[in-house]
Amino acid sequence: ETLMGKPEQDFIGRLPTEAFPQEHGQVFVQRDQELSNLGDMQRYQHVMPTALGLRTLMITKAVFPGKDGSPAGVVGILDDITDRIRNEESLRESEKRFRSLFENAPLAYQSLDENGRFLDVNRKWLEALGYAAKDEVVGKWFGDFLAPGFKEHFDINFPMFKQACVIDGVEFEMLRINGGRIIVSFNGRVQTDRDGNFMRTHCIFSDITDRKHAEDALARKDALLGAMLRNLPFDFWARDTSQRMIMQSDESVRLWGDL
Repeated sequence: ETLMGKPEQDFIGRLPTEAFPQEHGQVFVQRDQELSNLGDMQRYQHVMPTALGLRTLMITKAVFPGKDGSPAGVVGILDDITDRIRNEESLRESEKRFRSLFENAPLAYQSLDENGRFLDVNRKWLEALGYAAKDEVVGKWFGDFLAPGFKEHFDINFPMFKQACVIDGVEFEMLRINGGRIIVSFNGRVQTDRDGNFMRTHCIFSDITDRKHAEDALARKDALLGAMLRNLPFDFWARDTSQRMIMQSDESVRLWGDL
């Protein structure tokens, strides 16, 4: 009554073509005839105007037999699933937008299962390591993509990651498909269910290869400069703006001791 905006008596004893709008009533009559011929049950969706506006109905019908076993009539249930359909469509759109953001994110993303095997990666991850498609990666063990020496690093850190549920700035050296290597820094979180059980990891990494090489080069230059200054053949020392000694040649130490 609420759905159709009519009292019960407007339906009792009437044909579907009389109780419902003509075109929709004819659909119901045709479906009922098909059901009677099959003698089984049917379930289908039907969109029609109602007192609540245009609604999507899930219609479930079955034949009930008479005393002689032949079909005596049809019994059915109308379930208004409009809101559920809209929610499902909204969810699909949200998932579609998320998938687009995920695939086109500017940072490489990966997800691992509890055994450290890949569940998913995004396009940026594939580009960073030179792979063309996800099926070259998904299902494989993360350690197989690490440079020698870093697999052990992963074996030690992954159980701790699963327990702590977070990592920040953990560095690995990874192998590109062409044999090249990149140094990456990982940040990630663990997704758990309502009971706190592990479900999957969500991690992003940044390629810090150039930065690490620059830092190493600078460290080598600093070490070389320090060695040169310490070996000057005369008294040399330097202080910072707070008058703290930051450099003293070996000759200065010989003459004055540590200043």
